[in-house]
Amino acid sequence: MSIHTPRRQRLASGLAVARLAVLHVVLGGLKRVVPVSSLAAWAARPGRIRPTPADLAIGRVLRAGALVGSPDRDCLQRSVLLYRELRRIGAPAALAVGFRRVDDRLAGHTWVLLDGRVVGEPVADIGRFVPVMTYGAEGSAAAIPAAPHE
Repeated sequence: MSIHTPRRQRLASGLAVARLAVLHVVLGGLKRVVPVSSLAAWAARPGRIRPTPADLAIGRVLRAGALVGSPDRDCLQRSVLLYRELRRIGAPAALAVGFRRVDDRLAGHTWVLLDGRVVGEPVADIGRFVPVMTYGAEGSAAAIPAAPHE
């Protein structure tokens, strides 16, 4: 008796989401002790994974975040995981880090770019942050030049 292709795909997707949920939780602890540059270098390593459409990889990461109860917060975990999954399938992803001033404090945010476009979250949310650093396909950091003052 053979398993039908749609059933096999659902099983593979479910296992991928479970694996990502575990990594999401692990990153929750690591982000407190490991520098972002090290997390980006780890995430940028290409992996041996079957070709997967980028939108499927994005959906799996977002479902994993929802599964562990943090779909909207913990941007660093979500973004590093999304960056990792996109890099594993060979997609030209970048991890971006930005900041904005909120009253008297500085708030940070990380997000993922795919072919220069924000993925996995609303673009409007990103517009409030000033990008200061990106990690490219190899996990190497590149500072974003400051805008000239007029």
